[in-house]
Amino acid sequence: MVKSERNSDIECAYKKIKNEFIFEKNYTRKQIIDIVNTVYKNETSILPSDYCYNRINVDLVDDFERRLHLFEYVKKNTYKYLGENFKYTGNIEHLDKCVGRWENGKILHLDKDKILYNNLSLQDN
Repeated sequence: MVKSERNSDIECAYKKIKNEFIFEKNYTRKQIIDIVNTVYKNETSILPSDYCYNRINVDLVDDFERRLHLFEYVKKNTYKYLGENFKYTGNIEHLDKCVGRWENGKILHLDKDKILYNNLSLQDN
C-alpha cells in the first residue's frame, strides 16, 4: 500500500474510533492497536509514535506538519492521548534529541537537516 493511502486509512479509522479514547489518559501501544482493531482486524503495524506531537522519525520529515497528531510520547510503549488539533506546547524529538518545538498547537521550528543528520549518524555507527 502506498504511504499516503495508508495514512488516509488510519485517519478514516480514527474518525470511527476516536470516542474510544479518553483525553489525557495514557495508553500502551497494545491498547492502541486493540482499539484500532475494532475497525481494522489484525492490524499490528500501527506505530503510535507516528501520530505523536513530540516525536518524529526520518520518514515523516516532509509531511510532519500536515500529519494527524494524536498522542504525546510518555515513555517506551506509553502514549498520552491528546486528540487531533490539540494546542500542544513542547519539544519535538528525534532519537532523543530536540529537533523542533510546538507552541500552542503551532510548530514554531522543525530542524529537518538535524533529523536527517541524526539518522545518518545512527547508520554510521
